[in-house]
Amino acid sequence: MSSFLTLAREDKSRWYVCLLSFILPFAVQFVAQVPIIVIFKLFFLDYTYHFTTVTLGFMIALPPFIFAFLTLVGCIKFLHKRRALSIFTNRSKFDWNRLGFVMIIYVLSMIVMAAITLMTGGAENIFWDFNAQAFIPLMIMVLLFVPLQATFEELYFRGLILQTLGKWLNAKVVIIVIQAILFMLIHLLNPITVIELMMVLAMGITFGIIAVYDDGLELAIGYHIINNIFSFLIIGRDGNSIFLDNNLPGVFELMIFISLQALMLFIFAKKYHWKFRQSK
Repeated sequence: MSSFLTLAREDKSRWYVCLLSFILPFAVQFVAQVPIIVIFKLFFLDYTYHFTTVTLGFMIALPPFIFAFLTLVGCIKFLHKRRALSIFTNRSKFDWNRLGFVMIIYVLSMIVMAAITLMTGGAENIFWDFNAQAFIPLMIMVLLFVPLQATFEELYFRGLILQTLGKWLNAKVVIIVIQAILFMLIHLLNPITVIELMMVLAMGITFGIIAVYDDGLELAIGYHIINNIFSFLIIGRDGNSIFLDNNLPGVFELMIFISLQALMLFIFAKKYHWKFRQSK
């Protein structure tokens, strides 16, 4: 019986089709930025004088994820001749209950992490920084497009890449680590510290474990969406979120973050009765 990891083994596409599927979504995303920049300058520039540079950047960078998402799904359906659902989950339909559950759990975990930060003295570096003129347009952009952006990243790294690796390799640990490293490397395009890069790697490993052992991406998608929304809107270092954090994460914060990933995996494994054994 096929698992989510091995679904691509039924795909008889040649290597160049796989390569095209890897490249095309990002190429379309890049090209789509050109008309968005033109539209932005023609119709919206006069209304954005009070926006921050981050908000302006999001207005250009986030909408193209619509085209990247549609391109990736189209590649699976028309180039690989597979059901579009097969890149989301191995279940007969998308499990919305899983998506809702992980969102609730992760919000609660963020509250716990905030409490730990307060109790360990980290609050002295966090300041109220709410600016309605900057925050409201950012919030609209984030709530409109971040769910699609996070979903696309999950479909690309824990769907397309993970399943392609599952077509060639049998070692689950190796597959999970490779896709997590690729996920980390793409974040080098952003200004990021070494500790933050390790956090991204840890999250990539977490999402990979979820995809393999939960037999689908519902939990990973919900987890990714809430994480990005929290990072963009609640606590940030760019002066756009509700709170401004002047403290760069250190080793202690990294350990807390990794512990949170382990706790989340434990909760999912118990609730959904994961079986940690090799698939036939």
